[in-house]
Amino acid sequence: MATALKRFFLSDKPPHSHLADLETSFNPKITFKKISKFKPKTGDYLHYGFLSFIFLFVLFENPASWFYKISFYAFLLLLFIIPITSQFFFNALPILAWVALYFTSSYIPSTHRPKITVRVLPAVETVLYGDNLSELLATSTNIFLDILAWIPYGLFHFGAPFVVAIILFLFGPPTILRGYAFAFGYMNLFGVIIQNLCPAAPPWYKILYGLKTAHYGMVGSPGGLRRIDKLLGIDLYTSGFENSSVIFGALPSLHS
Repeated sequence: MATALKRFFLSDKPPHSHLADLETSFNPKITFKKISKFKPKTGDYLHYGFLSFIFLFVLFENPASWFYKISFYAFLLLLFIIPITSQFFFNALPILAWVALYFTSSYIPSTHRPKITVRVLPAVETVLYGDNLSELLATSTNIFLDILAWIPYGLFHFGAPFVVAIILFLFGPPTILRGYAFAFGYMNLFGVIIQNLCPAAPPWYKILYGLKTAHYGMVGSPGGLRRIDKLLGIDLYTSGFENSSVIFGALPSLHS
């Protein structure tokens, strides 16, 4: 099994291969020819079947007009058919499914969603650290530490996946990007699914509301990033977190 995965995701780069070896054609016949030669295995059925279910769920749950939804899906289909773009978008399917589900999550009717727990994470922190660590840290702040925390939390973790993808694409084996997109996409996709099935209030919730019962009509909070907005004179994190699609998605955190 391990050998098969290594061969699938870490194939050695062929001699003399370079960026010019990329598919640059716009002829859809090339894609159809590849599809006709493709012999799916059990894993392929599970992979594409599961992602198809996610996209169908998003299609019906997203409140956008059917005209816009059909137009968007038709555009995606076009990107999959054209060879110069399909070589990237086929590999990015798990990432696209994750993004689609994330931004649709807030539109799932509250009557169909589980009860939000506000006690689990504070209790876990108490067990692990002897107290509510998040609340203790929030009582003492200074500008230097705010900036020190903001750089990886508010800047790097948004752009790092793209930087890593470019580095792997340029310097890694030819199939490493496919493996990276597969792992990164599925990790976040399953994370969002768990967040929707097991919604948990994040640390800022107890600081603001204590153990008061939470509901899906509440707005999110940027926590300490609000101070960064004030420091820089902008309204980026405050508006972003208040309008987050998954406000009670603290378990698991997707920052990793």
